[in-house]
Formats: sequence, structure tokens, C-alpha cells
Amino acid sequence: MRTHAKVRTMNILFLSELLFPHGGGAELATYEYAKLLSENEVNVIVVTNKFSSEPSFSKNQKLVIYRLPLLKGSSTAKYQIMFNFNVVFSNFFRKLFAWADVVYIPRCWFSAIPVAKAYGKPVLVHLHDYILICPLASMYDLSRAAVCQSGHCSQKCIYTFERNFGRSLKSSLASTLLNSTLGLQLRRLITLSDGIVCVSNAQRNIIISKIPTLRNKIRVIYNPLPGCCFTKIQGDDYGFLGGSNPIKGFNVLHRALTEITSNIHVKLHAAKFDPPLKEPESLDHAEIFFYSKLNAVLLNDLFRKIRAVLFPSISHEPSPYSVVETILKGRLLIASDVDGLRELAGCCKGVFFFELGNSTKLAEEIEHVNGLSREVVNDFAAQSRETFLKRFSNEATLNSFVGICNELVETRI
Repeated sequence: MRTHAKVRTMNILFLSELLFPHGGGAELATYEYAKLLSENEVNVIVVTNKFSSEPSFSKNQKLVIYRLPLLKGSSTAKYQIMFNFNVVFSNFFRKLFAWADVVYIPRCWFSAIPVAKAYGKPVLVHLHDYILICPLASMYDLSRAAVCQSGHCSQKCIYTFERNFGRSLKSSLASTLLNSTLGLQLRRLITLSDGIVCVSNAQRNIIISKIPTLRNKIRVIYNPLPGCCFTKIQGDDYGFLGGSNPIKGFNVLHRALTEITSNIHVKLHAAKFDPPLKEPESLDHAEIFFYSKLNAVLLNDLFRKIRAVLFPSISHEPSPYSVVETILKGRLLIASDVDGLRELAGCCKGVFFFELGNSTKLAEEIEHVNGLSREVVNDFAAQSRETFLKRFSNEATLNSFVGICNELVETRI
């Protein structure tokens, strides 16, 4: 999408161990940034992991993508990429660093920060979560079932998180060891960067409350809007897109479905479960259909069936893409009442909030939305989309991003 923003020619090197369609919202944001910048006179090179059947090299005008064998097996990408020193010290990377005006790190390739700076290049880090202050990046302590206030992950917290995520005993112990030792050193690497981007003011405020010295280094830029078209509602079901990640709150949602008291029957389509249950789960007032991660075609098919998406996250979500997609596709949203979601969608008429972790309140909101006529649902959803598009634009995002990059380059000159 070409915007009317005025940008000067610049070379930006993206170092991202994963790139859409792999990963989640952060990887989608990275891909959208690469497209947006390259369509507006910025030269972009992306270095990412190569998966089977993918080309090692691709080019689309000013966007070049190199896919290298960076990751192996099922080990955590965060630490694999950290220790992939043979790549960042290669002649190939030496040429990339020489080419770049700015080195951009949108995920966890933090070990490249001191290397890029050694070549005299400014580094911009993009935080899509809380990895700067929490090795698990979630700011939620499952061992206490409470939002983390300390900014320090105990070994019990890490172990409980991994076991709740379905990891094996061996994998959970390894993660506990890595995150309680090396994970605590990530902050030192990240703070070496020349600039840090947060995706919401809520996220920035939480990070600054833990590390006040970063106040002048952190800027807020809202993520680029994905190319989501309005999809006509053809059903009255509900969707949940958070999968088995315990932070996304499926347990809260499941409890809520058992607490529905009115005479209704809810059909819930729950995606990103691996492996998904083969048979639907039946409750007194609900039926749950499980899916694995859906591609764009299947996701559109799912959206046609639903009137609302349920987002019962139990942590401080900074700026989730699933919320943006829900609004842009013209669906109602029932979401946890946290600052990041309020900032993103609090002004939208078709968004209904409930107290964080309160399954009873979630059940009440489901009953309320279920009682709305199709006409009212369409009206609320259309108003939400219109309001959202007035508040956020890719032109504003592009101008802010390029403005930061220009500042970093001029500071280096």
C-alpha cells in the first residue's frame, strides 16, 4: 500500500529469525513494515529463517528477503538465534552491515546489536511484548495466577508456564535454566540499542515503570494495519484465536461457557490448537469446535460464521493483531479490560470489556452480545471499523517509523 508520506531513500536491514506466515502477530507486523517501507521508496533487506519449500532468495522491487538455515529442531528460537554467531560474523553479514543505514531488530536477534554497533550502524529494536523486563515476555506469573508486578521471573514461574504450555519435563527444565540465567541478560543487550519502539503507550508505561532510564529512548508507533477486508456476517457463532497458550485465557473462556445461565446455546470456534481435538466438546450451553492454525482462506471462512471474537487474555496485551483484524473484518469483540486493549479499541462501539480473568463477567457479556439482533451487530461492527480507521493509518505509522530512523542516522553522522 503506497501512502502519501514523504520519505527519503534509506537502506534498512531487518534481522528477524521468523517472518510471516511463520510466528504470530509480531512476525506479521514485521512483514507489514517491510512491505510498507519498500512500497514507499525505502530499500529493505530481510534476513530470516528458511523453512522447507521456501526460496533462499526473493525480491519484489525494493524488498529483498534472504532465507538462511538459522534454526534447527524444536528448540526455542529466542536462544538459537542469540548464539548463531557464525552468521553475524560472516562476510555476507559484513556486506549487509556496510549497506545498511539502520539495523532493525523486531524480534529476538539481540546478539546482533553489539556487532552492528561495532560497524558504526544505529540499531532500532521493536518490542511487541515484554521481553525487556520479563524473559517469558508475558508479565504474568502462572504459579501465582496473577499479573506480575515485580518484573522478575522466578524459576517456579518459568517452570509453571512451560508445563502449562504442554512442554515436556525435559524441555520445561531446560527453559527454566535458560530463562532464569541468560534470559535475565537480554535487558543488557536490548538497552545497547540506539532506539526502542513500543506498540502502545500502555506497553511503554509498564516498561518505563521498571526501567525509568529508558524514558527518552522509547517511542510508540502503532503497528501497520493489515490488509483485512470487511467480511459479511453469515452466522451467529463465536471465535477464539488464542490457541492453547495459557496467557491467551482459554481456561477463563471455558469457565465462562459453563457459567452461562440464560437459555442460549453458543457455538465456539477455537483456533490455533496443536493438535486440535478431533471431536467437538459439548457443554450444557455451548459446543466448542477446535482447529489448528488456520491459513488466510480458512480464517475467512471461520469469520463468516461468527458474530464476535472472544479475547479473554489474562496478561497485559500490548497491541494484539487479532483485535485489529476482528474490528477491520466487521465483528464484535469481547475482551479483557487491560490498558493496551483499551488504548487500541476502547473508543469502538462494538467492543465490550470485562474484568481481567473474571469468567462470570465474560459469561454475562456473551449473553448480552448473543441477545443483539443481526442488524444491531452489523451496525455496531461497522461503526467500530469506521472509528478505528479514523484513529489509525499506515501513513502515520510510516511517517513515525521513518522519522525515528532519520533521527538515528543523523545522530550518527
